[in-house]
Amino acid sequence: MVRLSRKQTQQATRERLRKSALRTFGRNGVTGTDIEAIVRGAGYTRGAFYANYRSKPELLIEILEEKQTIEVRLWNKMITDAINVDDCLTLVVD
Repeated sequence: MVRLSRKQTQQATRERLRKSALRTFGRNGVTGTDIEAIVRGAGYTRGAFYANYRSKPELLIEILEEKQTIEVRLWNKMITDAINVDDCLTLVVD
């Protein structure tokens, strides 16, 4: 069995916390979600949360930045793949 580095372990922990937060935010809303629900959904403790994030807003901002980065990449790909502006707008409207 391959042992993960500390950085890989931290990345995996953060990913599980983000996924749990997204599920919990979707179910309860941001204000209706507490850190306990996020860590419970990820299978961690509050200590694991605070070892990775200072607060729920910090986690939320990271999630939003990640989603925005993905969306910008998709828009860039769509724009560069479109033959002309009309094709690009057709892709957006459809």
